[in-house]
Amino acid sequence: MAEMVSSAVVHEAVSQIVSDLINRHEEKQKSKTDENMERLELAHIKLEAALETSEKWQIVTELPN
Repeated sequence: MAEMVSSAVVHEAVSQIVSDLINRHEEKQKSKTDENMERLELAHIKLEAALETSEKWQIVTELPN
């Protein structure tokens, strides 16, 4: 009887530890994904600003003689 109880306790403890490890990993992945999304959004804003600026430039394609 004692062996069954201790086996159940160990099983529950291992289950909780594995569950906590999985949750921590998922939280880190979500945090990393959020960080990457912010970086992409900032890069997009910078590219739009550079494009708007470049549209105002006069580009000369012919060289004067």
